[in-house]
Amino acid sequence: MVQLLPGVRYDMPVGFGPSIYSETTHVPNAVLISTSFDSTPSALEPILPSHLQLGEVPTIYVNRISYDSVDYLHGRGYEEFIVAINARYRRGGEDISAPYVCAIWVNQVAALTSGREWMGQAKLYADIPPVEDHGDRIGFEAFEYDTCFLRGEVRNLKKLSDDQVAKIAEIQTPYSFGWKYMAGPQGTVDIDYATLLKMDWNYQNAWVGEGESEFLVAPRAQLPVSLGIVETIAKLPVVKRRPAFVGKGPAVIYRSEARRLP
Repeated sequence: MVQLLPGVRYDMPVGFGPSIYSETTHVPNAVLISTSFDSTPSALEPILPSHLQLGEVPTIYVNRISYDSVDYLHGRGYEEFIVAINARYRRGGEDISAPYVCAIWVNQVAALTSGREWMGQAKLYADIPPVEDHGDRIGFEAFEYDTCFLRGEVRNLKKLSDDQVAKIAEIQTPYSFGWKYMAGPQGTVDIDYATLLKMDWNYQNAWVGEGESEFLVAPRAQLPVSLGIVETIAKLPVVKRRPAFVGKGPAVIYRSEARRLP
């Protein structure tokens, strides 16, 4: 019989030793490419879990992130797309504003498992090729079974001064919300609560410019897993596009500080 040690973290399949994931991961160099736009409250609110409220400004973010090296992959990295909505948590005397990450695609299964089982991140798998850097613009894509469902670019980038980068670091929240939901047998629900997650960025260089991301709807046979997400985001009304942002530098993922919100 498997003996689980108290206070030790395990992941499925349980019974073959403790989790491979460290409580804190230091990424030597991460690259964030962020596009965003304001939509309407009526369009975004149906995506939010009941644990959260829509933030003061109804902004949705589509971020592409490269992690050059993570400890549990022994120096290997991975690519990630994040879709997040400005949200707010107000309960039990707490009032927290942060992005709610409603969907994530990664190109490494190990990164997927960690987020889903531990942190309440809605991670799916996708093929994410390297960015296309054309000097005056940067393009990026994501694929499911050879079908491109997400395409975007940033352009006319202007490098920020050290003082400007420092100001961004001061006002940028390190927190984000997740939603840990797991269905149980026979129509029951085993887990259903919001999570608060922490990740620090230490930008060494940053740029702002123009840019947007586009979700591409395809037949269900071509996007069997992601179609529902793609259709929902593709039809969101665009009220105002926000400036694009690119940041490069070390990052720290604090898995040990992930917590359940009551």
